[in-house]
Amino acid sequence: MSNNRSSGGYFSKDADKLIYSSDKSGIFNIYEVDLSTNEETQLTDSKEESFFVRGYSPNTGEVIYSADKGGNENSHIYLIREGNSIDLTPGENTKASYVGWTNDELGMYIISNSRDPRFFDLYKIDIVTLKSEMVFKNDSGYNLNSISNNDRYLVLSLNLSRSEQKIIFI
Repeated sequence: MSNNRSSGGYFSKDADKLIYSSDKSGIFNIYEVDLSTNEETQLTDSKEESFFVRGYSPNTGEVIYSADKGGNENSHIYLIREGNSIDLTPGENTKASYVGWTNDELGMYIISNSRDPRFFDLYKIDIVTLKSEMVFKNDSGYNLNSISNNDRYLVLSLNLSRSEQKIIFI
């Protein structure tokens, strides 16, 4: 009997493939299933770090995933391009999280504490050039709640106490 754990479960834009993470290799790696044949392919072969899939790039079909180094809990965001993993959020003490895609699906939003370890700023990464641009500089400890579908507005929250939270619209 198998006790494998899985996470993710994201469809490609054309819904021909499904991608997920599983620890069936002994550690979390990324697997892709061709839905027309049910053929499964292991895309990563990590022996040390757990890889957690975040989805496909809607325009290129490239895979986005997160991983830390040696359990340090400083997750980075990676892109698998032409079989190689590219760290989109480099920095030894950087912690980053995937947020989602821009309305035109040409950019990806992430939050990262690369500028200041106390705060998570919002960045947009161009999926073609992989250049990042700060969208919102967070000097107050806000939490990002959502980005509008037209990429113009943010909803943020700030915990004032255990029982009071402030919602901010920008």
